[in-house]
Amino acid sequence: MIHKKHKMPIQVIVLGVIAFLLSGMPKLRVVIGMPLYAVDFLILYLLIISQGKEKLKYKSAAQIIVNIVGLYLVFVMLGELRGGFVYGKLFDAFYMLFRFMMAGALFYQVPIWIKSPNDLKVVLKGLCLGLLFSAIMAILFSLPFTRPLVVRSVFSITFLNPVDMLSVLEYGGVSRGSTLIGTSTFSSGVMATLWPLLLMGGALLGARGVWRKLNLAALFIVPVGILVTYGRSAWASVILVVCVTILWGSRQSRTAILLWLIIVGSVVAKVGIEYDLFMIERVVKSTEIVVDNPLERDNERERFMAYVEPFRHVSQYPSFFLFGTGVANRKYGGNIFGEADSASHAVPGIAYYAYGVGGSICQIMLMLFGVRLVSKRLVNAKRCVPQSLWMWHALLAAGFGLLPWWLFGHGIITQPRGSMVFFLSFGILMACERMGYEPRIRRIKG
Repeated sequence: MIHKKHKMPIQVIVLGVIAFLLSGMPKLRVVIGMPLYAVDFLILYLLIISQGKEKLKYKSAAQIIVNIVGLYLVFVMLGELRGGFVYGKLFDAFYMLFRFMMAGALFYQVPIWIKSPNDLKVVLKGLCLGLLFSAIMAILFSLPFTRPLVVRSVFSITFLNPVDMLSVLEYGGVSRGSTLIGTSTFSSGVMATLWPLLLMGGALLGARGVWRKLNLAALFIVPVGILVTYGRSAWASVILVVCVTILWGSRQSRTAILLWLIIVGSVVAKVGIEYDLFMIERVVKSTEIVVDNPLERDNERERFMAYVEPFRHVSQYPSFFLFGTGVANRKYGGNIFGEADSASHAVPGIAYYAYGVGGSICQIMLMLFGVRLVSKRLVNAKRCVPQSLWMWHALLAAGFGLLPWWLFGHGIITQPRGSMVFFLSFGILMACERMGYEPRIRRIKG
């Protein structure tokens, strides 16, 4: 009997391409009067062909996340439109609104098309390739003798990276790693959020084969790419993911992480932290400054004030209880309400100025209910098939990888591609929930 090979739906392949673009080259675009990004139109394609499909139903613990995302997108729409009207920049507001709506749509599209572990494999393969590429770019960019090569051959391609980076070649020393995703801080946030999801590959990609090897390579190389961005949040993300995996990860994940620690630790011990190709001292010294006096430097003070100033601001401008002034206004200097001068280096803070109290609360609730859902599923996962345990362990690690970027960064709110990465990770969470591996049924004797 001849078995026909299962044909992968084009929608799943499109999701794999989206995963690759967001983790490798999210700024791929053409400019026809305005930038038109490939990832936006791939999401739009999925949105169009999903019309008429039956609405997905979840258990209460997951359904509340769906409801929060829907409410959050309402605040996004109100904030961007208000900013456009107030500052007379409606075109900019509608443009940004379209991009952020595509980010939100990705959250809903992932669980629609990812129905099985085989579908999830395609997304993991896209993430594997994209993250591996980004990590290699970050490492090569950080080193003085390889930076000219990658800047001239990759970073100078305008449809991949519209920012002119030739000026960085004037500096000949070790630098913070950068990628086509964005700045060092933004790149590390994206990689730290998505990297732990590759821990699922051990169960889903098989014990042998090219993809298994690529996944293992990515598991080892991507955290190095995160570390060479030399940011405190980046290092905190790696440390959190490593600790969570060692404490609660599967045996295979724990083995991979411990092996990575041994290799990295051996290299650092061999050459020393003061080696001239490292910038480890930068992280150490900046951490010491934060511990000694967290308000001494502007960057640290802004991160702290992002959790304080909104309370004072809303007392002066009560309209922000309902809606903010969007993200678009920050790009053209709108500051009628003093929002551009306020500290915003944290997702809850910048979400408040962009989308009001409601938008900020929705972001906080998403994180809390996401952790709640993963925790509940982990408690029950031991009664399910092995793949279930792998998935929820990886999702738990991904949540901790995301946390420092969410607490001390603003890219999830201010950049559509950051918002897309955020909702892609939550979409994968909902897809795993939808797969709903049935618990093993114990035989009753007698």
